[in-house]
Amino acid sequence: MNFYKTFDYVKIKLMYFDAVYPERSRGVQYKQKGFVQFIILGIVVLAVVAAGAFYVGKQTATPKPQPQSQVVTSQPSPTPTSSPAPTITDETANWKTYTDNERGFLLKYPPDWDNAFDYCSTPVNANSNELSANCIKTVIFTSDIPSENADLGRDLVLTSTTNIKISGYNAKREIFSLPDDNTPDTYQVWIYKNNKPFILWLSYIGVNTSKKQADAFVNILNKILSTFKFLDKN
Repeated sequence: MNFYKTFDYVKIKLMYFDAVYPERSRGVQYKQKGFVQFIILGIVVLAVVAAGAFYVGKQTATPKPQPQSQVVTSQPSPTPTSSPAPTITDETANWKTYTDNERGFLLKYPPDWDNAFDYCSTPVNANSNELSANCIKTVIFTSDIPSENADLGRDLVLTSTTNIKISGYNAKREIFSLPDDNTPDTYQVWIYKNNKPFILWLSYIGVNTSKKQADAFVNILNKILSTFKFLDKN
């Protein structure tokens, strides 16, 4: 419905009435004025009612958006994986074994050594009365053990002292080195019974052996010492 056209139509009618019946128009001027106000008020009311009905109808016809439900998907928990235990390799497993039944002990030594007590990584100097360079010699005393304070016969310094256990016995490992560059020279181990030494292990490293080679000899001697066992602890 076009309310503005209706309003214009009413105004035209009233103007026509005044033109055709001027005498009546003057007579009913007061009534016409009240009538026009009534008509205008009615039109305004109808317009307001129509606008309200239109607004309510629009709101009713427009569907309200429905809240969307959130779908929560659970992620599977990662399955813990167990790392394999590190494999401990026994470097001495394939070494040769030396057994001394008379003195009651055994030990292992590297497979490229000819015996457990003498080894040279280079040819021996036959013209020297001293132990050749790059050679090592071991002596194990079970009797006539020297004093712990005995002079080693050379100008050496004590560079390492370590208390250890060997087959359940208290022991002490000492390394004596050359004073100039701390190159290892003598490797000795005291094994105690009833607080007295009953075994002395002495290893000598050849004169003029490089520090690198001497350190390698000490590493090998430590591994040999780790295999030392008594056949009968009594």
